[in-house]
Amino acid sequence: MTPENAATWRDIADQLTPEQIAGLERSERDLTPWTSSVLLSVARQQATENLLAIINADVPLPAGVASVDDWQPIEPLPYRHVGAGPRTVTDHDLEVLTNVVQFADGSIDGGGQIEPPHVYVFGLCERGPLNSAQARELAALLLAAASELDGWTTPSD
Repeated sequence: MTPENAATWRDIADQLTPEQIAGLERSERDLTPWTSSVLLSVARQQATENLLAIINADVPLPAGVASVDDWQPIEPLPYRHVGAGPRTVTDHDLEVLTNVVQFADGSIDGGGQIEPPHVYVFGLCERGPLNSAQARELAALLLAAASELDGWTTPSD
């Protein structure tokens, strides 16, 4: 059975991981508002993501990547978000992360076809000011993050 012609999520349970099955069973039991069509829709999405993960298992990650999202089934090439971090500043809760879109052919979206490469700084305003040493440390982290993005998006010869 394929996800497209399944009548219930259990029809495609063989294409799901044990964790995904347990989650759907929990939702079926505990979340009464979830209708069978919603559960089937979730199962279809998970089955598609599982298939994409198998098909694209040999796509190498860029150097230094620490986080990898699921493949997204977009034509003509599926893609995933990959990134590095978090990098932190001494005695402060801020985090610096990098993120790029990687296509199934291994290329990186350098121009924003899906989303341009980003450096994120979380927690700077919410968690208080920096002293001068922390500001220098943040500056160094930002330069390193920018260099990392450049390394991922610049074609090698």
